Amino acid sequence: MSTPLEIYPALAIFSGWVVSLSLYGTEITPLTAAFLSLLVTLGITLVLTPSTPEGFWAVMALACFVSFTGAFWLHGRIQGGYETSRYGEVHLEGRVLSVRTWGRYRVAILESSGERYLTYLKGIDTFMEGEKLLVEGYTFPVKDAGKDSFNEELYWKARGVDGELVPVKITRVEGRYLWDIHIWRSALRRRIDLRLPEYLRGYTLASWLGIKDPELKADHGRWGTSHLLAVSGFHVGILAGLLWLIFPRGRISTIIISLFLWLYVSLAGFSPSAVRAALMLQMILLGELLYKPLNSINSVSVACMVMLLLNPWIFWDLGWRLSASAAMTIAAFSGMKLCPRWALILSPLIWVTTSPIVTGAFDSIPLAGLFINLFAIPFFAFLFPLLALLSLMHLFNFPLVLMIELPVKSLLMTWRTVCDLICRLFPWHLSWHPILVLLSVSVLTVMILKSGEVSWRRGTLVIMAVNIAVSFLSFSVVV
Repeated sequence: MSTPLEIYPALAIFSGWVVSLSLYGTEITPLTAAFLSLLVTLGITLVLTPSTPEGFWAVMALACFVSFTGAFWLHGRIQGGYETSRYGEVHLEGRVLSVRTWGRYRVAILESSGERYLTYLKGIDTFMEGEKLLVEGYTFPVKDAGKDSFNEELYWKARGVDGELVPVKITRVEGRYLWDIHIWRSALRRRIDLRLPEYLRGYTLASWLGIKDPELKADHGRWGTSHLLAVSGFHVGILAGLLWLIFPRGRISTIIISLFLWLYVSLAGFSPSAVRAALMLQMILLGELLYKPLNSINSVSVACMVMLLLNPWIFWDLGWRLSASAAMTIAAFSGMKLCPRWALILSPLIWVTTSPIVTGAFDSIPLAGLFINLFAIPFFAFLFPLLALLSLMHLFNFPLVLMIELPVKSLLMTWRTVCDLICRLFPWHLSWHPILVLLSVSVLTVMILKSGEVSWRRGTLVIMAVNIAVSFLSFSVVV
């Protein structure tokens, strides 16, 4: 029988990192966090290992070393914060990376000399992504207001922000970085706003650029399908599937698909869920190129670990957590090797495993989403390519656009009607509760154990240990 180190070696390491990072805010030292991560990795592997094949202890030592050093480095970087020498009065030149609404305000992220600053904009400021600015002002560390469970400091640090910039004077600089992806995003957004009809504009902005229309976002939030508007593995997977149909398998096609993949992720603003999906697909492409197919659970674990190493603060990003949970659920489900007819339960399983994260962030989740998501994924897997084709026809003034437009509008109207009907039939909402967390984690753990063909005796020990750990961590995690 295969051991966890043979099936998904990265999962035990990733689990150790997750447990240690969950204790942030409890004054845990990097050394203590590293030992905790080591114990989790060691415990999971030994409990799930019925026998030790040749070379087991050497691989085990390597896994423990990675777990220990990784956790120590992650906590050292987090507790050290972003050491910047630019706090205080500054005169800097930078470019606008993004502009978005933030409550009653509009904010921009400005990059200068490798550091990123959060800037609250005045009503008269109309800056666009990619613009170069000269700014005189003062910089301060980002601090959490502490008014509710939402932690503003963690939110912005997960997005790479080093501090807050309070501008005194802002001057536009003529000329832009021609090959800056933010310039292309800004130009494409203007063209979409001008050329596309309202019913199509919101979905195109969301799926192409990761920009959410407030009205469309509210509708999908009410239906429990907000994940359709967040660029994630679903969108990246659709693109990859279309590219695989166009290009035959081979070295050249792997390079072409990889280029298109990362171009799309960059246009979408490098959202955590899209980056995670792209990393996974990239590993699958490389595995095929080297004739070494990869385990899906291991691929998800490695992708998440790489993102944590690049930016430890992303652990507290809602999109990253949802993406990692959903991807792990899909990977475990695929490893269970069930009959095709069982695929219908995948959407409800994802709903169960991600619901504690959603309810923890938004207080509640519509119960109607459990039923709507049964057909939402296959419906939009078919619809999104049609919407993309229709958007391209509008952008390039294709003469026969009306032939496709009417059926697509009918599909969207039918979707809205059906979703509203289901919401009326099931008007209840599910709130956060520790039992919901235990249920979610237990379901995901059972799926992972089943995919690894772990015996029920050993699996029961793991499930009990996981539930005890989650019961403790549920009241220790910084929200």
